[in-house]
Amino acid sequence: MSTFFRNKTGRGLLLAAGLLIIVALGPQAVFVLLFVILLACAVELASFAHFSEFTQRNGALTAVALQGAIVAFGALALMYIIDQHGLGLTMVIVAAVYCENAGAQIFGKKYGRTPLSPRYSPNKTLEGAMWGWVCGSVCGLLFLALAVWQNAVESPMIWVVVAAIAPPLAELGDLIESRMKRLVGVDDSGDLTRGSTRFVRIASLSGLFGKQGGALDKTDSLWLVACASAPLLVILA
Repeated sequence: MSTFFRNKTGRGLLLAAGLLIIVALGPQAVFVLLFVILLACAVELASFAHFSEFTQRNGALTAVALQGAIVAFGALALMYIIDQHGLGLTMVIVAAVYCENAGAQIFGKKYGRTPLSPRYSPNKTLEGAMWGWVCGSVCGLLFLALAVWQNAVESPMIWVVVAAIAPPLAELGDLIESRMKRLVGVDDSGDLTRGSTRFVRIASLSGLFGKQGGALDKTDSLWLVACASAPLLVILA
């Protein structure tokens, strides 16, 4: 059993269970979690910019700055959505993002034939992205149906739009971060912090994620979707 929870699938299940527990504790607990993850992403971004051999490459600093802006505005947008619309509706976005990630990975391995962005993310395929879009939207709509059933939403059609656009934006967010990693010369956003001081490793959560990516790898899609969803909800809600 202990061996299972050390591998990628087992650790992923533990992280998902931990997230659900924190969501069940309420908005305050989620805001604390957001702050911790935001700090971890900031540490990784600072680590990218710290190494001169990476930042000397053409476009590397611009890519890091763009990713930093997406993370900062995404975190603010997510806090706004939680505050104005509640955790139940926020889970529409979270479900759409992470089910898209899972669907794209699972179905991409099985049916993927056409490279989506071979230069920056060679494992991604167009077929995987399309299946991810379907999986993400369906999961988002399921959480929306739950919110409607609980009378927790006043304008469900706006959230249908959010559930529909979130998966392709999630794929784009992942590609933007993949491009940044290629420009700075790493495959994993946590790689630059694992050899650092103990404080940096703790702050970046590299021990928590293990070898399955860093904080940016886990949240890149979510930040961009939040950046797009918040203005949409402000305009149409």
